[in-house]
Parts: sequence; C-alpha cells; structure tokens
Amino acid sequence: MSEPGLKILDLSYLIEAVDGDPAFISEILRDYLTEMAEYLVELPVQLQRGNLDYLIRAAHTIKGASSNVGATRVRETASKFESRLSKGHLDGSESLIKLLQQEVARVRELVEREDISELMKTM
Repeated sequence: MSEPGLKILDLSYLIEAVDGDPAFISEILRDYLTEMAEYLVELPVQLQRGNLDYLIRAAHTIKGASSNVGATRVRETASKFESRLSKGHLDGSESLIKLLQQEVARVRELVEREDISELMKTM
C-alpha cells in the first residue's frame, strides 16, 4: 500500500535543519523510533476500543514526525490512515497499522544497519 518508489529514509531536510550534524541526526532518529514504538503498541489497543479520536491524532502525529525525519514511506502510510479515519472509516485499520509497523521496522533496520554519516552521503 506504500508507494514502492519512495525511499525508506530521505535525510535531506534533516541534514539541512541541523547543519549536517550526524550525532544530532542520530539522536533525533533514536527519539523518533522510540516515539513510533510507543504509538505502534497503542494503536491496536485503541482500535479495539474504537477510539477514533485517539487514532486520528496518532496518525496525524506519526505523519508529521515522519515528515520531519524523512521517513517517507511511514509518512505516506500514516497520511492514508489519517485520511480514512477522518472520514470515520475504521475498516482496513488493522492492515494499515500492520503496514505502519512494517515501514517503521524498515526505518529502524536502516538506521541500525547503516552509519548515519554514510546515510548522509547518499542524500
């Protein structure tokens, strides 16, 4: 459901925002991944409770945070999720949550596997 052509992580905005400081970028990405892990645990719980307000706010927050760090595929998935939820549609939410979990896992794997300085060179 994510756009297959989108990069997992596009650090160009983040590099510019922090003047290319790799240590700061690493810290921001660690904080982002910690925050995403918390949301990804809570989303299924709130879906089961039918808490549409929470789900909409969470999808919006995930979309914004992902945009800020350049997690393009997570951002696109969260945007689709938010759009469906904003129309009151809970159907399909489980699959979108699973897709968000997969996309965040891809970001985590990339960040853990690659040195941030090396990732920055690809931007």
